[in-house]
Amino acid sequence: MTKAELREYRYYRKELHQLADERRLLYTRAERSTRSPDKAPTHGGENDPYPAIMDKLSTIEKMENEIKAKLMDFEKAIRPLSSRERYLMRLYYMQAKEWFDIMDEMHYSWSHIHRIHASALKKMG
Repeated sequence: MTKAELREYRYYRKELHQLADERRLLYTRAERSTRSPDKAPTHGGENDPYPAIMDKLSTIEKMENEIKAKLMDFEKAIRPLSSRERYLMRLYYMQAKEWFDIMDEMHYSWSHIHRIHASALKKMG
């Protein structure tokens, strides 16, 4: 796995959160569109937004599944690393933490963090 590929993982988790937020919003809209003021379900009118909402939900769920599969690929790629290297890689690539935050969390110097990172990259590939 290349460094460029790893950088993409910094955005997958954020994208997954955005999609989850959008999915929740669409579920709320779908629920509202299925009820008339007297609480009776309504479907099938010319201006019924329900089918479009359900199409968007289906698309979002497919995108979420694709991202989850990519995240699993990352986990498989870092499995052979030491626990310290895996922890650092998750902090940087999965949680998108900055190096200073990682230094603070792991209680290592800047140079030591980068040595661990370089070692992990070398083992990966």
